[in-house]
Order: sequence, then C-alpha cells, then structure tokens
Amino acid sequence: MTTIGFWVSYAAIPVDFVDSLQLTYGQNGLSLAVHQVSFCAAFFMWGRALDKYGAPTIMSASWMLCGIGLACMFLGQSYPSALLGQALLGLGLAGNDISWYVVVLEFSPEDRIDRYMGLYMMFFGARALVAGVVVGTLMESNAQGSWIALGAASL
Repeated sequence: MTTIGFWVSYAAIPVDFVDSLQLTYGQNGLSLAVHQVSFCAAFFMWGRALDKYGAPTIMSASWMLCGIGLACMFLGQSYPSALLGQALLGLGLAGNDISWYVVVLEFSPEDRIDRYMGLYMMFFGARALVAGVVVGTLMESNAQGSWIALGAASL
C-alpha cells in the first residue's frame, strides 16, 4: 500500500512518453532499463557516500537528483531528455532508498526509535494514499498526460 505512488509513476511516465513524445515501446523499454541500471548501480555510490557524509546530506542530494530528473523528463520533451531524466531519477531514488531508514535512526533518541519509525511509516503511508487520490482525480479530470505523470512521480 505504501508504494502506490511509485507504482502509479512507473506506469504513468511511460504512458506520458508515448502520448507526448510519441516514443515507441522499444524506446520506452530502453528508458526504463536506463532507470533500473542507474538505480541498481547507484547503491554502491550512495553506500559509500552515506558512510562519509551522513544520511541527511544523502537524502537531500537524492531529492535534488529526483527533482532534476523529473524536470529533464517533463520540460525537455525529447528522447535524450527522457533518458537523462530516467537515469537521474534512478540515481535519486536509490539514494532515497538507502538513506531514509538511517535518517530516522539518526534523529531518533535511542529510547524512542520505535515511535519515530512508526511515525515515519504513518506519514509515508498517508503520502501514498494522497498520491493515489490526487493522481486518480487528475486522471478523471482529463488532465494532460504530463501532469498526471508529474503528479504521480512527485508524490
């Protein structure tokens, strides 16, 4: 349930690429492969950086990469910008994946880690539920595909 925003964005971005950029299935597949390769490879980079710089710095950097990647995809409106955006989004999501748990641990007093983790997961789940409602509303409003994909990915 808490990953519905990711599910929607993974489905919405390729649909938008077909609608707005007229990408073929092969081009879409390649853009998703670029995303997944950068996502998997980035864990090695982020793991070392996490040890050196700490989780809050890595979390901030990963969010910036995700934002830049989304901007490349939705403002660039070309196949090369879609590939670059997918690569940056993969890098950013890997940094977020590897650092979110450590961020909670770093900011939690030792005797309250369970409470802080519970609160984090509650807000994570609430965000995911909001994402589903917002994206569903955008889909029902006949909004342009780019707005639906951007809304899903940003949530």
